[in-house]
Amino acid sequence: MLIIMLGCVFNTWAYDFMVDGIYYTVDNETQEATVVRKDLQTTYSGHIVIPETVTHEGSTYTVTAIGESAFSRSNIQSLSLPNTLRTIMNSAFYLCNGLTEVVVPNSVTSIGKYAFSDDKDLTRIFIGSGVESIGEYLIEDDYLITSLEVHPDNAYYDSREDCNAIIETATNTLIAGCKNTVIPNTVTEIGHEAFYRTSGPEHVVIPASVTKIGTIAFYYTQGLKHITVGSGVVDIVHNPFSHMPDSEIIEVDPSNPKYDSRDNCNAIIETATNTLVSACRNTVIPNTVTNIGQWSYQGLVGMDEVIIPSSVTNISHVAFASSEIKRITIPGTVKTIENGAFDMCLYLEEVYIEDGLTSLGREAFRLCPNLKHCRLPNTITALPYGLFWQCDNLQELIIPNSVIEVGDYAAYSCTETTRLVIGSSVKSIGVYAFRTLSKLPAVTCLAPTPPDVYETSFSALWKNTTILRVPESSVELYKTRYPWNQAFLDIVGVCEDGSAGPGDTDGDGNITIADVTLLIDAMLSGDTSALFINNADLNNNGRIDVGDITSIIDMLSNLNN
Repeated sequence: MLIIMLGCVFNTWAYDFMVDGIYYTVDNETQEATVVRKDLQTTYSGHIVIPETVTHEGSTYTVTAIGESAFSRSNIQSLSLPNTLRTIMNSAFYLCNGLTEVVVPNSVTSIGKYAFSDDKDLTRIFIGSGVESIGEYLIEDDYLITSLEVHPDNAYYDSREDCNAIIETATNTLIAGCKNTVIPNTVTEIGHEAFYRTSGPEHVVIPASVTKIGTIAFYYTQGLKHITVGSGVVDIVHNPFSHMPDSEIIEVDPSNPKYDSRDNCNAIIETATNTLVSACRNTVIPNTVTNIGQWSYQGLVGMDEVIIPSSVTNISHVAFASSEIKRITIPGTVKTIENGAFDMCLYLEEVYIEDGLTSLGREAFRLCPNLKHCRLPNTITALPYGLFWQCDNLQELIIPNSVIEVGDYAAYSCTETTRLVIGSSVKSIGVYAFRTLSKLPAVTCLAPTPPDVYETSFSALWKNTTILRVPESSVELYKTRYPWNQAFLDIVGVCEDGSAGPGDTDGDGNITIADVTLLIDAMLSGDTSALFINNADLNNNGRIDVGDITSIIDMLSNLNN
């Protein structure tokens, strides 16, 4: 929202005159005045009393409007508005420090967007009887509000049953709520930003009268821990409960015909499609869910790991975006991960994708700065655009042999990657795909025919720092193919699997002390899954033992001599 607000603030400032410290523009035909500000740097402060009329050079003007951003970023201790006022424009009192109470006079008919948003000291708003329209995001980022009231004679809005909310009377839509809101059982819709970036009750009970919950209705609603969705809700637009920092319990009335919380899962599930619509930190995904819906985990905090059951076949667009998830294993039953599914997961460290996935969306792991390990499955055919864009700490990128195309910017700005293996089926590599991978001592490309690439696909530093390893039978072909023959310090041959052969237990193309360590760990643990097993059983007795370790040590000694 900051960009939008800056657009409101940085306009061309102009005023006609100043009276008692308040600046005005005037319409000489109507003899009406609008309160404005002098310039961007000059703001108001103290106890603000706006008069009904102002006089300048013998002419008297009626004050009828508060101009756009007029008091934004001001320090206001108290505010008195005149009964001649008709309009409060967009962002009029945006980011006013110290302002605790606003009483909108009965004369006002229109309140603009963001009128009182980001007023972090504001606790009460009273809407007068004449208000006919209220713009969006009235109280965004106002977390102390406990009282929202509408004059009982207002024909367009109400606060029926002392509910501490603003309701659009004709549509029975709750458009603004606060910490003390109790939703009346005559409300039929929760508006699309009703509790957006405010404080809510600890337990919100959505009554049976409500049929629709709008997009971002409860986005980043602080203090809200427990959500009960009534039996009448049949229209939930995407996930209205995303980015909620305190949510612990989500439940749906058992008689709801469209949604459920089966198995006490602490989630909202669309019954007919088995799609998880909304989750919280305590959600346990039932093994009947087939789709993780859009935004379902977006922005959630307090989750280290999410267990995806084998019933799930699809993870939707931005399903986990901006959440605090740290680790996840995606079972082979999942066939599709859509665009941005894990976008901006700042705490994500490990991803393991089992074989079975066939479609991996654009920017699926974009801006995951702590992602260190991601196992890609041998069933995908493409690394899409920006897959690991700005995954700064990705340690290695092993592109499966099933992949045919590496998209533009696939691993752009993965600055800490020290190992890159390009699979044997890759035929093309997009622009800037590996441009910033500057810490690679070697690149392994297993494709027998050099893939089509751009000069900008590779780091410009590789020609001075990095060796290219290719299948032994393809060395001469790579040495004659531009830009491969210009991009690397040297081109050398390796085995078809990319390893240096017997003794290279980790398959990185080198025989080092790391191979000895890996072999010892495998022998002690009995887990040989990380080994290039054909390179580890050096004495060919069908098992890993001390003899194999001795053989590698002897090989290292000979190499060093």
